[in-house]
Amino acid sequence: MTEQNDEHLVNAFIDLESNLLANPWMRQQAEEGLKKQLIAEVPEMVSRKAELAALITLDVGDYLEFMQEAELAYQFALWRSVVTLIGVAAENLTDNLYANIDQINSLSGVKTAKKKIFGDDSRLDEKRKIAILLFFGIITKMNHDDLLAITALRNKYAHGNIKDQDIEQDARKVMPLFRKVLNERFDSKNTVVDGVITPRQI
Repeated sequence: MTEQNDEHLVNAFIDLESNLLANPWMRQQAEEGLKKQLIAEVPEMVSRKAELAALITLDVGDYLEFMQEAELAYQFALWRSVVTLIGVAAENLTDNLYANIDQINSLSGVKTAKKKIFGDDSRLDEKRKIAILLFFGIITKMNHDDLLAITALRNKYAHGNIKDQDIEQDARKVMPLFRKVLNERFDSKNTVVDGVITPRQI
């Protein structure tokens, strides 16, 4: 909305819907309209949920809450939320894995604190942490590449040019990528035999 006076043009965004919903009649109309809309969209929501690969992970952490919120956003086609939440989930997973590195063993057998080699954790960006995880064999090359791809997609929407964005397409990329990382991490060390998670024999 643009308002013009004698001297200036002012851009403003105005949302007064909450004021209208204070009216009981308007609230009832809004509820009925929303119910109809949600019912009509249920088949597509279920179809979007069915697109997602099944998942088993032993990497249990806070990131799961972000991932589950992202899945809900995926069902509702809230594409920007999907990219953002999966970006946060991937960052949280990376940080958790990196935090598990305590000391570094040198070829001579001397142990050195991680901080002395790589510096303070808070000063390392995600790309560097992902590279370090690969170097120490905590993640595979495929995990490394997929986590970098997720980071790039998240940054595209945090810092990129809106005109160059295709949010639905990118959300449909980022969600499977993250589930792929988790499934590959599980499958590389475990299998399921007769419904029981069993470590692979290496």
